Amino acid sequence: MRKILSILLLSMTLFAASVKEGVERFEKGDFFEAQKIFMPLAKAGDPEAEFYLGLLYFTGDGGEKNLEEAGNWFEKAAKRRDPGAKGKVFKGISKEYDRALYWYTKIAQSGHVKAQFYLGVMYAAGRDLDIDYKKSAYWFEKAAKQGDELAQLNIGMYYIEGLGVDKDIEKGIHWLEKAAEQGNLKAQNYLGYLFASGERVNQDYDRARHWYLKAAEQGYPTAQYNLALMYCLAKGVEKDLKQCAYWTKKAYNNGLKKQASALWNKYELWKFE
Repeated sequence: MRKILSILLLSMTLFAASVKEGVERFEKGDFFEAQKIFMPLAKAGDPEAEFYLGLLYFTGDGGEKNLEEAGNWFEKAAKRRDPGAKGKVFKGISKEYDRALYWYTKIAQSGHVKAQFYLGVMYAAGRDLDIDYKKSAYWFEKAAKQGDELAQLNIGMYYIEGLGVDKDIEKGIHWLEKAAEQGNLKAQNYLGYLFASGERVNQDYDRARHWYLKAAEQGYPTAQYNLALMYCLAKGVEKDLKQCAYWTKKAYNNGLKKQASALWNKYELWKFE
């Protein structure tokens, strides 16, 4: 009995790891490999695999766009999350599309954080859906409240810009800081920019340097360049061309060659290495 239980537990671990691997491939943009991983898992009844397989068919990222298959997999995933979920009859030339979107939305409504996030992305990009920033913001905020850092970054920027929501700088900073605290480099750099520029918030060079440094230390080239500028221009710090040279070289080596080269030459930073 103990041996059987061990085999079952091992099987469950391998199964979960396979789903995780599929999600990792998906998030890296390796959609073809992700689809190969999800297919047998979805056929075996895994709801996560069913959702992601439906998403790949819906967008065509896996190599084949098939709205009927997307709807089939979304419906399976939705009903596993909510066995009482009711279907409906769709008519017209877009019935496959409407059906797929209906069940996809059901999954998002059930609280699936990644369904919420990707629905927000699709409404923002106008990919397979009409662009609708209000709906995009709605789904990003849903996912953000569940801790999704990319959703937090996006809804934070929406509030800063007033995109799909009423402009609210305080809420924007709140969500950007949530994402930044999770290590999101774009959020950290954007917060640095906001506090350094003082365009939408009170200028605060200490907070700007804090967030730039967080991202710079993790290798984010734009933050490294921005931090170098602070030292070159003495913005909130004492002028320090040695620090400027250090961060400029980091930014250059991490791919920001044009801007870093211009700064390097303007201040003759080779003298301060």
